[in-house]
Formats: sequence, structure tokens, C-alpha cells
Amino acid sequence: MNQPSEVLNLASHVKKTLAGVFKFRAAAGLDIEQVLIYLALGSMNLEGSHSAVVTVQPVNIATLCQAIELPRETVRRKLIQLEDQKLVRRSAAGFFIDDLTRWSELAARLALVNENGRD
Repeated sequence: MNQPSEVLNLASHVKKTLAGVFKFRAAAGLDIEQVLIYLALGSMNLEGSHSAVVTVQPVNIATLCQAIELPRETVRRKLIQLEDQKLVRRSAAGFFIDDLTRWSELAARLALVNENGRD
């Protein structure tokens, strides 16, 4: 990874990823922590799935806090804000993304490198 072309390629991917984050953040009216929580929650909701069957499992606040290393109160408050914006839903077992298609589209736009290692 020390080759100049690899470093420049990585910098280009990071720039595109950040542009995607900021574009989504602005369009959805979110702050950076809300975007981070939304992305992390979606990926954690889908952890037990395999390619044949997609299942969404709720994630509790403590588990999410541990994964993203943010204070519990911050995560709780941001989840409530995301819930108010209809991006996540709450159940007795925890939180989950409300719209898998919307989350998937954002995640796809933010993927740093595709299977071929290029855009």
C-alpha cells in the first residue's frame, strides 16, 4: 500500500465516500453522528443474514454503543431523532432501519472499493 498510485487511489475513494456522506447528510438533514449511527445500525441489523435470505434483527442501544464507541445518551438521543425522521424504528427488542432499500442505496454509494478495486 506504499505505492504512490495506491495511496492516490485510496485518497480518491475516501474523497468520494465523504462526498456521499455529506450529500446524504444534507439531503436527510442529519448530522455526522446520525449518519454514522444509521449506517452502523443497518449493518448490525443485517449481520445474521446470508445471500439467500435477508433478515433484519433489532439492535439494542448498549450493543450499538459498544460497536461505534459513542456514549449511550448520545446514541439514545440520536436514535430518537432518526426515529422522528422515519429512518429507524423501535421495537421492544431494539432499533432497526425502517427502509432497507434506502439504507442499501446509501451503503452502496459509500462503498470504498467494489469487487474489482475500482469505482
